[in-house]
Parts: sequence; structure tokens; C-alpha cells
Amino acid sequence: MATAVEVAGLEKHYGNVPAVDGISFSVGEGEVFGLLGHNGAGKTTTIRVLTGRARPTKGTATVAGYDVVSERAGIKPLINAVFEDQNLYVIALALTWIIASSSESLLDASGWLLLALLVALLLVNLVLTARRAKRRSA
Repeated sequence: MATAVEVAGLEKHYGNVPAVDGISFSVGEGEVFGLLGHNGAGKTTTIRVLTGRARPTKGTATVAGYDVVSERAGIKPLINAVFEDQNLYVIALALTWIIASSSESLLDASGWLLLALLVALLLVNLVLTARRAKRRSA
């Protein structure tokens, strides 16, 4: 069986605080795998590293043969993940409304105002998300 995920000696520290402390595991292709642990055990941080949202402090990890640090771009098209923050839901809501209201006859003046407000909220949301991502990767 081919290996889908390989983690060896993975560590992630935030300053002097270890969030993940030297875990190792492998997941075979087609295998069902779960991360279990109490609050603060490092489950979310491990997933962030595996999905390319955080860089490990030490150790190695690969997903579908792609290194999570040097080959992040190869991983993103292969995974489907819903993250804790709700940014994707806000974007989906705005895009759904825009598509559903794409006919000019459906949009009166108040509709255009609402559409402008949704687009503005979407842009603010994207800027805030980018700022958070920049802080997390530092």
C-alpha cells in the first residue's frame, strides 16, 4: 500500500511554547485515520502543517509525496479541508447571492446597494484573512 501521509519527528513551536512535540506517523492510501487528543494536544496545528497553513519548526512531513514546506503548491489541489475560521462560508454566501441575482431585472437600487455591501465585506474579509495568515506563518 502506498503512503498518503508521512510525518517524522514533527515539531511546531510558537515562541518557546511547543504546540506539536516530535510526533511521527504514516497513513496509507485509502486508510481512514483520525487525530485524537485533549484540547491543546496539537491536533489543529498538525493539520495546519499538513495543509500548508503553518511551517514546522523541526521534522518532516509529506502529503501524497509532496513535502509540506518545499512543495506546498502541489498539496493544495489534492486536499479538501474546511478550516475553523468561517471565511470560506462568507465568500460562498456572497458569490451565491451574486450569481442568483445576476439578472439585471432582479436588481433594483436596493439590490445593487446590498451587492456593493457584500462585495465590500468580502474584500475586508480577504484582507483580514491575509493579515492573519501572514502573522501565523511568521
